[in-house]
Amino acid sequence: MNPLIPGPGDVVMTVLAIAAFVVSCVAIVSLSRTRQLPARRVLLWALVILLLPVLGAVAWLVSNDRTSRQHGAT
Repeated sequence: MNPLIPGPGDVVMTVLAIAAFVVSCVAIVSLSRTRQLPARRVLLWALVILLLPVLGAVAWLVSNDRTSRQHGAT
């Protein structure tokens, strides 16, 4: 096997890492556009998203979606 050609496991891990990065970026952008939270909560959410990239990002996106629905936003 050629060491310069990635194996299937390397490809899968790369795709998962890119997906985690994209989800985290989407969550950070979504968080930065939120106007209804105080600065401390925004900072706390940002730290959660950065320290727990996938879990924190998904938690923010789900929480933000519920909050938007409660306030009647689309």
